[in-house]
Amino acid sequence: MKLSTWDLQQISICPRRWDKDKSIPEERNSPARELIRKIFLTRALGRETGWTMKGIASAWDQIFWKDKEITRQTINDSVRGVLAARKLYNKLPSGDFKIFSAGSLDSMIDSSILLTSVGDFVLAYEDRIETWVYRKATPKEVRRSILPSAEHYLLQKKVRMAKEKPFFLVSYFISTSSMKPIHFRIRNNLQYLENEKIVLSLSQIALKSNFYPSAGSQCEKCKVNC
Repeated sequence: MKLSTWDLQQISICPRRWDKDKSIPEERNSPARELIRKIFLTRALGRETGWTMKGIASAWDQIFWKDKEITRQTINDSVRGVLAARKLYNKLPSGDFKIFSAGSLDSMIDSSILLTSVGDFVLAYEDRIETWVYRKATPKEVRRSILPSAEHYLLQKKVRMAKEKPFFLVSYFISTSSMKPIHFRIRNNLQYLENEKIVLSLSQIALKSNFYPSAGSQCEKCKVNC
Protein backbone atom coordinates (compact mmCIF):
# COMPACT_ATOMS: atom_id res chain seq x y z
CA MET A 1 0.00 0.00 0.00
CA LYS A 2 1.21 3.51 -0.84
CA LEU A 3 0.39 6.37 1.52
CA SER A 4 1.50 9.98 1.72
CA THR A 5 1.96 12.04 4.83
CA TRP A 6 -1.20 13.87 3.72
CA ASP A 7 -3.07 10.55 3.90
CA LEU A 8 -1.88 10.08 7.48
CA GLN A 9 -2.99 13.61 8.27
CA GLN A 10 -6.48 12.89 6.92
CA ILE A 11 -6.67 9.57 8.74
CA SER A 12 -5.83 11.34 12.00
CA ILE A 13 -8.79 13.69 11.44
CA CYS A 14 -11.32 11.01 10.46
CA PRO A 15 -10.56 7.55 8.99
CA ARG A 16 -14.05 7.26 7.51
CA ARG A 17 -13.74 10.54 5.61
CA TRP A 18 -10.29 9.59 4.35
CA ASP A 19 -11.66 6.29 3.05
CA LYS A 20 -14.72 7.78 1.33
CA ASP A 21 -13.32 11.05 0.03
CA LYS A 22 -10.13 10.55 -2.02
CA SER A 23 -10.26 13.94 -3.73
CA ILE A 24 -7.03 15.90 -3.91
CA PRO A 25 -7.20 19.46 -2.55
CA GLU A 26 -7.51 21.95 -5.41
CA GLU A 27 -4.65 23.97 -3.94
CA ARG A 28 -2.21 21.22 -4.96
CA ASN A 29 -2.68 22.30 -8.61
CA SER A 30 -2.27 26.01 -7.89
CA PRO A 31 -0.28 28.12 -10.40
CA ALA A 32 1.37 29.78 -7.38
CA ARG A 33 2.72 26.44 -6.21
CA GLU A 34 4.12 25.74 -9.65
CA LEU A 35 5.76 29.18 -9.71
CA ILE A 36 7.49 28.74 -6.34
CA ARG A 37 8.63 25.25 -7.34
CA LYS A 38 10.13 26.76 -10.49
CA ILE A 39 11.95 29.44 -8.49
CA PHE A 40 13.49 26.89 -6.13
CA LEU A 41 14.41 24.56 -8.99
CA THR A 42 16.33 27.27 -10.84
CA ARG A 43 18.05 28.24 -7.59
CA ALA A 44 19.04 24.62 -7.02
CA LEU A 45 20.61 24.71 -10.49
CA GLY A 46 22.53 27.85 -9.58
CA ARG A 47 20.46 30.31 -11.61
CA GLU A 48 18.69 32.23 -8.87
CA THR A 49 20.12 35.57 -10.02
CA GLY A 50 17.73 35.56 -12.99
CA TRP A 51 14.68 36.18 -10.81
CA THR A 52 13.36 39.73 -10.58
CA MET A 53 9.94 41.22 -9.92
CA LYS A 54 9.45 41.53 -13.68
CA GLY A 55 10.61 37.95 -14.16
CA ILE A 56 8.12 36.70 -11.56
CA ALA A 57 5.27 38.49 -13.34
CA SER A 58 6.30 36.97 -16.67
CA ALA A 59 6.56 33.45 -15.23
CA TRP A 60 3.21 33.89 -13.47
CA ASP A 61 1.50 34.89 -16.72
CA GLN A 62 2.89 31.83 -18.52
CA ILE A 63 1.58 29.51 -15.81
CA PHE A 64 -1.68 31.22 -14.83
CA TRP A 65 -3.09 31.95 -18.29
CA LYS A 66 -2.54 28.49 -19.71
CA ASP A 67 -5.93 27.19 -20.92
CA LYS A 68 -7.79 30.11 -19.33
CA GLU A 69 -10.14 32.62 -20.96
CA ILE A 70 -9.61 36.33 -20.41
CA THR A 71 -12.49 37.66 -18.33
CA ARG A 72 -12.82 40.35 -15.71
CA GLN A 73 -12.72 37.68 -13.00
CA THR A 74 -9.57 35.94 -14.29
CA ILE A 75 -7.82 39.28 -14.76
CA ASN A 76 -8.56 40.22 -11.15
CA ASP A 77 -7.44 36.77 -9.98
CA SER A 78 -4.19 37.12 -11.92
CA VAL A 79 -3.41 40.56 -10.49
CA ARG A 80 -4.03 39.45 -6.91
CA GLY A 81 -2.06 36.25 -7.45
CA VAL A 82 1.03 37.88 -8.90
CA LEU A 83 1.10 40.56 -6.18
CA ALA A 84 0.88 37.85 -3.50
CA ALA A 85 3.60 35.87 -5.30
CA ARG A 86 5.90 38.89 -5.23
CA LYS A 87 5.33 39.34 -1.50
CA LEU A 88 6.11 35.68 -0.87
CA TYR A 89 9.23 35.92 -3.03
CA ASN A 90 10.54 38.68 -0.77
CA LYS A 91 10.15 36.27 2.17
CA LEU A 92 11.99 33.39 0.56
CA PRO A 93 15.20 32.43 2.37
CA SER A 94 18.57 33.73 1.33
CA GLY A 95 22.08 32.73 2.25
CA ASP A 96 23.74 29.34 2.17
CA PHE A 97 21.50 26.28 2.12
CA LYS A 98 21.05 23.18 0.02
CA ILE A 99 17.82 22.37 -1.83
CA PHE A 100 16.46 18.88 -2.29
CA SER A 101 13.24 17.66 -3.84
CA ALA A 102 10.87 16.12 -1.30
CA GLY A 103 9.71 13.79 -4.06
CA SER A 104 12.57 11.44 -3.21
CA LEU A 105 11.49 11.16 0.44
CA ASP A 106 9.86 7.77 0.87
CA SER A 107 10.24 4.84 3.23
CA MET A 108 8.75 1.40 3.78
CA ILE A 109 6.65 1.24 6.95
CA ASP A 110 6.34 -2.16 8.59
CA SER A 111 7.28 -3.88 5.29
CA SER A 112 3.81 -3.28 3.87
CA ILE A 113 3.31 0.47 3.38
CA LEU A 114 5.35 2.89 1.29
CA LEU A 115 5.14 6.32 2.90
CA THR A 116 5.87 9.37 0.73
CA SER A 117 6.22 13.07 1.49
CA VAL A 118 3.59 15.64 0.59
CA GLY A 119 6.23 18.38 0.66
CA ASP A 120 7.71 20.23 -2.29
CA PHE A 121 11.23 20.97 -1.07
CA VAL A 122 13.69 20.22 1.67
CA LEU A 123 16.02 23.07 2.61
CA ALA A 124 19.10 22.08 4.60
CA TYR A 125 20.79 24.90 6.52
CA GLU A 126 23.78 24.86 8.79
CA ASP A 127 21.56 25.12 11.87
CA ARG A 128 18.24 23.51 10.80
CA ILE A 129 16.38 21.53 8.17
CA GLU A 130 12.98 22.40 6.67
CA THR A 131 10.33 20.67 4.58
CA TRP A 132 8.15 23.08 2.59
CA VAL A 133 4.49 22.12 2.11
CA TYR A 134 2.03 24.06 -0.04
CA ARG A 135 -1.07 24.21 2.14
CA LYS A 136 -3.79 26.66 3.10
CA ALA A 137 -3.73 26.48 6.88
CA THR A 138 -3.17 28.49 10.04
CA PRO A 139 -0.22 28.02 12.42
CA LYS A 140 -2.66 26.64 15.00
CA GLU A 141 -3.98 24.02 12.56
CA VAL A 142 -0.52 22.87 11.54
CA ARG A 143 0.76 22.83 15.13
CA ARG A 144 -2.12 20.57 16.16
CA SER A 145 -1.75 18.27 13.15
CA ILE A 146 0.46 15.20 12.77
CA LEU A 147 1.96 16.50 9.51
CA PRO A 148 5.13 17.95 11.12
CA SER A 149 5.77 14.62 12.89
CA ALA A 150 5.15 12.56 9.74
CA GLU A 151 7.41 14.72 7.56
CA HIS A 152 10.08 14.80 10.27
CA TYR A 153 9.95 11.02 10.53
CA LEU A 154 10.62 10.59 6.80
CA LEU A 155 13.63 12.88 7.01
CA GLN A 156 14.93 11.06 10.06
CA LYS A 157 14.65 7.80 8.12
CA LYS A 158 16.30 9.06 4.93
CA VAL A 159 18.67 11.87 5.89
CA ARG A 160 21.32 11.43 8.55
CA MET A 161 21.56 15.12 9.43
CA ALA A 162 17.82 15.22 10.23
CA LYS A 163 18.43 13.42 13.52
CA GLU A 164 20.99 16.01 14.56
CA LYS A 165 19.42 19.31 13.49
CA PRO A 166 16.21 21.09 14.52
CA PHE A 167 13.34 20.39 12.10
CA PHE A 168 10.69 22.82 10.87
CA LEU A 169 7.71 22.32 8.62
CA VAL A 170 7.19 25.43 6.48
CA SER A 171 3.64 26.03 5.26
CA TYR A 172 3.25 28.39 2.32
CA PHE A 173 0.23 29.32 0.20
CA ILE A 174 -0.90 31.95 -2.30
CA SER A 175 -4.55 32.63 -3.12
CA THR A 176 -5.85 34.47 -6.16
CA SER A 177 -8.59 35.88 -3.93
CA SER A 178 -6.13 37.66 -1.65
CA MET A 179 -2.92 39.64 -2.01
CA LYS A 180 -1.56 38.33 1.30
CA PRO A 181 0.43 35.08 1.10
CA ILE A 182 0.61 32.51 3.87
CA HIS A 183 4.11 31.73 5.07
CA PHE A 184 5.13 30.37 8.47
CA ARG A 185 7.13 27.54 10.00
CA ILE A 186 6.36 25.15 12.84
CA ARG A 187 9.05 23.28 14.74
CA ASN A 188 8.65 19.61 15.62
CA ASN A 189 10.57 18.68 18.77
CA LEU A 190 9.67 15.00 18.92
CA GLN A 191 12.38 12.36 18.80
CA TYR A 192 12.55 9.64 16.18
CA LEU A 193 10.78 6.97 18.24
CA GLU A 194 7.95 9.37 19.10
CA ASN A 195 7.43 10.28 15.45
CA GLU A 196 7.61 6.62 14.48
CA LYS A 197 4.90 5.70 16.99
CA ILE A 198 2.52 8.23 15.44
CA VAL A 199 3.24 7.10 11.88
CA LEU A 200 2.93 3.39 12.69
CA SER A 201 -0.35 3.87 14.55
CA LEU A 202 -2.02 5.71 11.66
CA SER A 203 -0.54 3.36 9.06
CA GLN A 204 -2.06 0.38 10.84
CA ILE A 205 -5.50 1.97 10.67
CA ALA A 206 -5.15 2.24 6.89
CA LEU A 207 -3.78 -1.30 6.61
CA LYS A 208 -6.45 -2.94 8.77
CA SER A 209 -9.30 -0.93 7.24
CA ASN A 210 -10.46 0.46 10.58
CA PHE A 211 -12.40 3.26 8.92
CA TYR A 212 -14.53 4.41 11.83
CA PRO A 213 -16.02 7.93 11.88
CA SER A 214 -14.50 10.49 14.23
CA ALA A 215 -16.98 13.13 15.34
CA GLY A 216 -15.87 16.69 15.91
CA SER A 217 -15.68 20.16 14.39
CA GLN A 218 -14.38 18.62 11.15
CA CYS A 219 -17.87 17.17 10.52
CA GLU A 220 -19.21 20.63 9.57
CA LYS A 221 -17.43 20.66 6.20
CA CYS A 222 -17.45 16.93 5.55
CA LYS A 223 -18.95 15.53 2.34
CA VAL A 224 -19.33 12.02 3.74
CA ASN A 225 -22.73 11.04 5.11
CA CYS A 226 -22.04 8.87 8.16
